[in-house]
Amino acid sequence: MRRASLLLGCAVWAFLLLSGCGEKEPVRLVLLSTNDIHGALEAPASDPGTERPAGGAAVFASRVRAIREEAPGRVILLDAGDIFQGSALSDRLDGRPMTAVMNAIGYDAAAVGNHEFDRGASFLEERAGEARFPFLAANLVEKKTGTVPAWLRSHRIVERAGVRIAVIGLITPETARITLPSAAAPFTFRDPAAVAQEKIDALLPDSADAAVLLVHVGGDTVDEKRIRGPIEELTRRVRGESAVLGGHTHRTFAVEVDGTPVVMAGSSLRAFARIDLLWDRGEKRVVQTEARILPVRADSFPPDPEIDEMVRDFAEEAGPLLRRPLGFAPAAIERGDGECAVANLLCDAVRSGLGLDAYFENPGGIRASLPEGEITYADAHRVMPFDNTAVIFSMTGRAIREALEDAAARTGFLHVSGLTYAVDRRGPGGPVIRNLREADGSLVEEGRVYRVGVNSFVAEGGDGIEGFLRLPGAKNTMILTRDLLIRALEKRTAAGRPIEAKVEGRVRFLD
Repeated sequence: MRRASLLLGCAVWAFLLLSGCGEKEPVRLVLLSTNDIHGALEAPASDPGTERPAGGAAVFASRVRAIREEAPGRVILLDAGDIFQGSALSDRLDGRPMTAVMNAIGYDAAAVGNHEFDRGASFLEERAGEARFPFLAANLVEKKTGTVPAWLRSHRIVERAGVRIAVIGLITPETARITLPSAAAPFTFRDPAAVAQEKIDALLPDSADAAVLLVHVGGDTVDEKRIRGPIEELTRRVRGESAVLGGHTHRTFAVEVDGTPVVMAGSSLRAFARIDLLWDRGEKRVVQTEARILPVRADSFPPDPEIDEMVRDFAEEAGPLLRRPLGFAPAAIERGDGECAVANLLCDAVRSGLGLDAYFENPGGIRASLPEGEITYADAHRVMPFDNTAVIFSMTGRAIREALEDAAARTGFLHVSGLTYAVDRRGPGGPVIRNLREADGSLVEEGRVYRVGVNSFVAEGGDGIEGFLRLPGAKNTMILTRDLLIRALEKRTAAGRPIEAKVEGRVRFLD
């Protein structure tokens, strides 16, 4: 792997602003990347941690325009995946606002994220047909053909100032497990490092001068200068890449791994990554780099008028539904690690709405808290952005315990309504479920049959949970779990009751 210097001195880069004027002068190229936008085109109320006004798509577009004016003809704009799913605005309009806005801003390519499959591969194929930039996933191949689907590409070569940059897209192999299993079933997700090396070796130096990896492969921070996880392992295993631009785990970092700049810019368009590459024309290689994360804040840059109008138009199109009031919460109903109030509210809503003995929800299915004050449809959608339906089973008490033990080994636990239980993580063979009881405190009977529900993601084996797979008599109600939550909130409000929930000790952990 090439050893590049990560320069932090502004004075050096001030000099580089003047580079690239002559044929022999080094050229400065600028890579900009977003990741995990999750439909967040509208500006949130504030930037967490600073309380400064966050920007959204219109302010981000303004920042991109300023950088393009600073480095004309030398900017490459990329996204590292998870573009559509997550906001009511994007989801209710089938993702159209995202492709339209990204087209207008002028993206050059986007990696495919695991959440691009939340509504099936046909959804992504439709969005790819609307985009004026390619979706990239070199390690995603069709089982029936052994090749990348025709509506995707493995890479794109972007030429700037006479330098050919191969942008190679990669998706996390976890997609087969963490997305809707039926959507991922037609595909094989190959080892991203092996595929990246194959592509670099095939493209350089004849077809491209340099390569960057645009990856929906996650990782975590160790400290300001170190990361760990799959993206770090990927970078160490690959030779010849000039930069790695990542997404998936919503972390924020700009570091070096074996001399290669590696970046990830949080999520929801609150920030973006910038990597400056100094290309030496004589040596034909990148000789210097600088990587940084830049915030998107409305008090620093004015919104781009064209993008602002586009977002407002889409919001107006979806507005009547998104603004629909559901009730009032005297206090915020929080999402958190382990049992949490908003998950209890949801599970109770589904169990009550379908008349079940118990309902279970995977932790990853709950994505946000409910705010204090008026609750709207958009708020409920943020809690449950996935279009999962409720699936009903008849299960013995023993089968329920075994399913919970399988889930505990995969995701730690399942949220629940109608039952309580403890996860004993001290078992030598894996987690053991203890003290499994009904809501009235009576022990769950091993041989008794209970009516139990889970969402369609879990029912299909999502998150690797197999305890509910292929159970006889399973019935998909085709009712969205989100709709059951909304109905419960409206019913409570019609009865003159506030929207409230709390942590009750439904799930305990024994260490």
